[in-house]
Amino acid sequence: FGGRAAGQAQTCQSSGVGHRVDSNTALFKALYEEGKNVSSHQVLGDIAQSFGLDKEQAMAFLASSEGERQVVQQIDQGRAMGIQRVPFFVVSSADGGSGQPEVIRGAGSSKNFTAAFNKLSSGV
Repeated sequence: FGGRAAGQAQTCQSSGVGHRVDSNTALFKALYEEGKNVSSHQVLGDIAQSFGLDKEQAMAFLASSEGERQVVQQIDQGRAMGIQRVPFFVVSSADGGSGQPEVIRGAGSSKNFTAAFNKLSSGV
């Protein structure tokens, strides 16, 4: 769907505003089942309200540049990590341990993921 709207929805989700599964389901339903324009702030406000968010707060967020600023920040962080294509996975320990995260670029095989998990779990 629309790049800026999708980015703002993603930022809204990761900021703790809403629930990722509910919002993704609602966005896909609105777009693919109901044929709605999910780039429209009004549509996004209605969707936010449908799963329990305050519509006015969601509309204010969408009208602000905060979501766009956060998306640009995420893009810059990705570039700093060397992300040049997607998919791109960063695998790190759940406890935030001191080990360096493992990076898998592109569509990695299950062997790549297993090796990354094993390396992290062994502390190597």
